[in-house]
Order: sequence, then C-alpha cells, then structure tokens
Amino acid sequence: MAMKITLLAIAFNIISILKVTGQPTIQWQVSLGGSLVDQIDQGNVINNNMAATVDGGVIIAGHSFSNDGDVTGHHGLSGTSDYWVVKLDSSGSIEWQKSLGGSFDEVAKSVFQTQDGGYIICGDSYSDDGDVSGHHDSTNTTDAWVVKLDAIGNIEWEHSYGGSDFETASHIEQTTDGGYVFTGDSRSSDGDVSINKGSLDFWVVKLDSVGTIEWEKSLGGSGAERAYNFCQTFDGSFLVCGTTTSNDSDITFNAHPGFLWDIWLIKLDSTGNKEWDKCYGGSSLDWGYNIRQTADSGYVLCSATSSTDDDIVGNHGGTDIWLARLDSVGNIRWSKCYGGTSSEQAKSVRETPDKGYLISGSTESSDGDVSSAIGVQDCWIVKTDSMGTIEWEKTYGGTGRENMAAAVPASNAGYFFVGESSSNDIDVAGHHGALSDNDIWAVRLNSLTTNIDMLFDEISAMMVTPNPISSTAVISFNLDQNENVVIDILDVMGKKIKSLVNEQMNAGKHEFAWNPRSENSNLSSGTYFIQIKTSNHSLSQRVVLINR
Repeated sequence: MAMKITLLAIAFNIISILKVTGQPTIQWQVSLGGSLVDQIDQGNVINNNMAATVDGGVIIAGHSFSNDGDVTGHHGLSGTSDYWVVKLDSSGSIEWQKSLGGSFDEVAKSVFQTQDGGYIICGDSYSDDGDVSGHHDSTNTTDAWVVKLDAIGNIEWEHSYGGSDFETASHIEQTTDGGYVFTGDSRSSDGDVSINKGSLDFWVVKLDSVGTIEWEKSLGGSGAERAYNFCQTFDGSFLVCGTTTSNDSDITFNAHPGFLWDIWLIKLDSTGNKEWDKCYGGSSLDWGYNIRQTADSGYVLCSATSSTDDDIVGNHGGTDIWLARLDSVGNIRWSKCYGGTSSEQAKSVRETPDKGYLISGSTESSDGDVSSAIGVQDCWIVKTDSMGTIEWEKTYGGTGRENMAAAVPASNAGYFFVGESSSNDIDVAGHHGALSDNDIWAVRLNSLTTNIDMLFDEISAMMVTPNPISSTAVISFNLDQNENVVIDILDVMGKKIKSLVNEQMNAGKHEFAWNPRSENSNLSSGTYFIQIKTSNHSLSQRVVLINR
C-alpha cells in the first residue's frame, strides 16, 4: 500500500555567525497605541507577545485601553482592555490592526504564526459578549481565550476554556499535527478542567485544528504553580517551565517549598503524561520564564532570580537574569547570573548557531554587566558564547521606563524586538498620550555588521510550503548574491542522510520541490532538518515526517 508522507514544518531558523564583535543598532522604531494605556507586558512576565512573520514583518499581540490614535474598534468602556493585534510590514508600517474582546477585560499574552499564514493568539478574558463566547461561570473570573485569525486579522474561530474559577493562557504554539497547545494557570476543578492539585496549577491544554480540546492536564502540588512558557521538543513532547511553591504531588523534589517561588520544569510526552520534572533556585525568589531546546537535544533555561545560594551563584544584587544550560533530562551543565546592583528581568533566550545565546530582558542597573543606563528601566540584550561568557550587551530606550518582551531574528536579516515604553526621547519617538500611559514599542535592529559575516546578508526567508502537504514540499529561499548552494536532509543529531541539491545559483528567489515518496528515501516518521548551505553560511528548518 502506498505510504503517504506528510511534511509539517516548524520554523527553526538557524543563523550562522562566524565572529561577533559588534552590537546591533536601531534600523527603525515605532511607538504604537492611543491616548490611554497600550502594552504587551502585564505582571512583568510575558515573553511571547510577538513573532517574526514569513513576509519579513512582525505580528504583535498586546492589550489596549485606547480607541484612538493607532487603535480602532475598542469594545467596552475606556476602563477595560481588549486584545490588540498589530501587523507591521518590514519597514514598521501598520498593515492592519484589530481590537478583539467584549464588554470586560481581555489581555493577550501570546501569538504564533500558523502554517496557513494566519495567527493563533491566547490570553485571558472576563467577557461573554462581543467577540467572546462560551465564558464559564460569571464574568468575575477569567477564562483562557484562544482566537484563530486569518492572514489579515479576521476571526476564523474562538473558544473560551476554563471552569468556575480563574484560568489563564500564557503561551500557545501550533503542533506538528496541525493542532495547538497552550499553557497557563488554573484554579478550577470543573468545566474544562479535570482536577485541581492546589491553589493554582500549571494547566496544559492540547487542541485540534479548530480548537476542540483533545486532552488537558493540571500539574502541580498543594501549593501554587504558574506556567509561563513551553517548548515542543524534537521527539514531539512538551517541556513546560514556570514557578512552584510545592514539594508534593507532581513536584518530585523542591528544596525550598513554602511562600517563596522556585523554578519548575516538567517534561510531558505527546499525550500529556509526565516524563520527568526538576526544580531549580535558591532560598529566595526564582522564576522560570523561557525554555528552549538546543541543537544537541539539551535545553537552555532563561529565568530571573533574587537568590544567592544553592543553584544560584554570582548574583550581582537585587534580581538578576539567570541562564542555565541543561542536559536532555534537566541536569544543570552550567549556569550564570547577569545584571548589576539593581534589578534585571529575563524574558527570552535563543541559541545562536555558534552555540552561544541571545538573551533579551530589561535592566534598571548601570553597573556590573550593564555597560550603560539610558532611563529608569531599559530594554537589555545580552549575547554570550557557548559557556555563557558575555560577548556583548546593549541597552535600548529613553529616559522613562521600557520593558522588553522578546528579541527574535527577522526573516530577512537583523532582529525585531517588541516591548512597552513610557518615553519619547533618546531611542524612542512618537509616543501617544501622556508618558504615564505606556505605548507598545516595536524596534527593528540591523544585522551585526561590525567585523562579522552574517547569514542574513546572503541567504534568507527560507520557507517550506504548503503546510501540511501530502506528497511534495516546496523549499523556497532568497539569495542576495550568486552562490553555490547545497540542500541536505539531516537527522536530529545533524548527520546528513540525503543530499538534494549541489549547484551554482544566481541571486534572487529560488524554489525547489522535494517529493519524499519519489525519492525512495524510506525515511521513518520523526524529526529532520532541511539545511541550505552556501560557502560560508547555513539556514535550516526543522520538519517532521509523519507516515500515514
């Protein structure tokens, strides 16, 4: 019987950096909002509010109290917030914006570009009218609210998830089967929530492609847990990170249970069953904000800490960023603290192809690892080598307060970062309304062009489409100059298992069709990489083959 092989692509762009000695400078910046508060970060923990899009732009999901300036279509009164979704093109101009919500408060916390070119968004909702339907219990409690948009921001479907108490959704991604997973917090034990372990649990929910729950898990102990982020791993499992005060039930061992938070990671298989868990931290407060799998199947954990003992060494004072390099089962290989004598917050980390790390967050310091301060609080980016030693760091902002959500590679060179700002000077221009009311601040950074060869300058915008496909994958990419191009299929350990192309190509856009069935490659189901290489650089996309 003929075997159908479906190729599902998850963006996992790998940018080859030969030598980093410079710092990225601002190419453009834009303040977004109206006369009231418009922001992306509520509670100082959000790191998933933006994503680079395949057309070279950026999608942003925050929340807005405004109904003027850049914002239209606000629901409810001016004292309530809507999801506010903004699509920018590659030059920072607004292509479209949407206010989503009902009569009460909605707060968007995560956005992800989907395989069909649309977007999936999650957050919290108090409403049961307007764009919101199916709210559980009274509007005095929040539901997790997930909204699927098409490529121009029209709602395709939306669902409220929860029970009779409070539920939130902090991070959402599309899974390799075309469905979705979101993580958040739950206090309920009814409705969509099967059980409650304590005062507040991790809540992990798997959805199909139209938002129907396939499975859900409440995870935690008798204390409180908060889930902030997760990553889908090479084997189709999920690693969830957040914080805990417990030392029982799903928490195997926590050296510091009680009132103070410790970092908690829990690994789940593809159906939500626990594989392992680990706690990290010291005797003070520690928060796990961002987790990513590394190329060697280990992990890198980006956290904030005010501890100075146990797992935490080298705290500079106040709250520091804590970066921990973990093996495949969560054991610490090494860890580092970054900051000054005031407070730093970590929001996101990305592994760079030189095996180093790009950390994004915020700082209130002007000493220690922080070379200069601009205002009350600045956006802060740190680049380290493979062992966590700082190669460069840079602050961005104005004389007010800025807060960064995340920095991500743009699809056509450089980086985007998105945050919020109360400034209108130095790096920040165009603030709406009073400086006491935040704007969303979007920034495009140039490539690191000082004594550096960047992949972005030669090869970019790799895509595998359509997604999903039944037989043929179309691999497309751009070349900025004439190059010899090699396209290989790699396994998850980076071993080449098949060569597809090795030829000279001219500058411009290229497409290459690969039909796994016609190649007689006999690849089993699993994770692979399609790698495009030139003489100096490489760009890869992670793909999953599913035999049907």
